[in-house]
Amino acid sequence: MFAVWTVALWISRIPNALSNDDLSGFEQFLRLGSASAFLVLALPFALFHWHSRWWPLGLARIGLLRVLIAATFGYWSLRALGLFYTGFNFTLTSAHLVMGSVSIVLAFAALVMSVQPVIAKSASRNSARRSSLHELPQRLSS
Repeated sequence: MFAVWTVALWISRIPNALSNDDLSGFEQFLRLGSASAFLVLALPFALFHWHSRWWPLGLARIGLLRVLIAATFGYWSLRALGLFYTGFNFTLTSAHLVMGSVSIVLAFAALVMSVQPVIAKSASRNSARRSSLHELPQRLSS
């Protein structure tokens, strides 16, 4: 859900950045760069979310997800500070705060869900190791 939200959000931000005449060339470049970076990070998750056999849960996938989560937390935290500092109108500030809040809540949920399989895998590995240690004296005596 987090990846699909992120892709939809940042695709919708591109036309806004291109059509905003109040942005300088550099500000427009920054907005398009942010959108592009988030799309590059989120698209693999959005495309392969339901096809885990094509992209199994592993360190690379979890690492990329955590980069996306950290970027989301960082971007929206800085964006909220920027909105309050620059004093945009209420509607624009509210819309950005809602987008940021939804993004951060979904990022946190994705972080929690990404940790659970790692914990379960570690627990099952430790359980197997413990059971083999209990069987060791029986193997040695036979």
